[in-house]
Amino acid sequence: MKKWTGGMCIVALAVILVLRYSLIGIQPQKQSAYDFFRNHPTNDSQMKDSGTIKSSKMEVKKVSKSLKKPPLKDIEGLSDLYASKNISEEESKALLVWAHMRMLLSRNDTFPETADGVKEASIAWKDLLSTIEIKEASKFNNSNNSDDKNCPYSVSTLDKTAMSDGVILELPCGLVGDSSITLVGIPNGENGSFQIELVGSQLSGEPTPPINLHFNVSLPGDNMTEEPFIVQNTWTSEAGWGKEERCPAHGSANIIKVDGLVLCNEQIARSTVEDNLNVSHPTSDMFTNVSRESAHGSVSFPFVEGNPFTATLWVGLEGFHMTVNGRHETSFAYREE
Repeated sequence: MKKWTGGMCIVALAVILVLRYSLIGIQPQKQSAYDFFRNHPTNDSQMKDSGTIKSSKMEVKKVSKSLKKPPLKDIEGLSDLYASKNISEEESKALLVWAHMRMLLSRNDTFPETADGVKEASIAWKDLLSTIEIKEASKFNNSNNSDDKNCPYSVSTLDKTAMSDGVILELPCGLVGDSSITLVGIPNGENGSFQIELVGSQLSGEPTPPINLHFNVSLPGDNMTEEPFIVQNTWTSEAGWGKEERCPAHGSANIIKVDGLVLCNEQIARSTVEDNLNVSHPTSDMFTNVSRESAHGSVSFPFVEGNPFTATLWVGLEGFHMTVNGRHETSFAYREE
């Protein structure tokens, strides 16, 4: 009897164990506190947060979809903008950005005005290329023509000291309107004066070419009361020297104008009158007057011994004009030969 009772207990325990393990396999998994409160919000704010999280996931999906390349369209005139014909390698450096803009201009989602802008740009680009071709062709033709002169835009000579014969600067094609000659120098005490001459081309039958402008600067010498002055004139082999024009001028020189500019700077004439008045002072004030005169000369007269200057002679419509250190000094009207 005891054996049967023990066997029944063992069988009952086995059945209980089998049922227990079978029930454990189908039970739901346990949730953590974070999962429980996340799935069962206790207020509206948590509902909003969960909605924001869901919407952000949706936005991420939308952005990932939008990263796909949009379809491209063919715009009229766009291919003309990228035609690289007749463009040198140096000129193409200015067009490096264009390669990156083509994809943007070809997008299907661009504004409608983009197509109109591309058409206008292609027309302007074609006109520019045609203009460049015409200029290149003209340069090629001119280079093959041996009769044409080589006319540079500028010529220069540096580090020259004016000797007895002076410094000669040849202008291959002469001067035209608004062209200029700039001279930088320092007046030397060994030479009391210096001059600038514009010598014209020698005509047939003339032994010596004409001097279209003679610009002579005379500085004070040993005499401390001597006035500095500028003389302008012309010379031809037939008529010789013409009537000279002196600055500082006396009389009605400032009434006559060339290209709207006076013949002589008014400050030079005014300073000369003041210096003449100072000369009449007693001998005891002589050194004071000399110092005043030199001060006036350094301020009014454009050229002073030992001081550097920059003189620009430019060609106007009615005559030559001299500007020294940025200030207009003299004008000289053209003369007929």
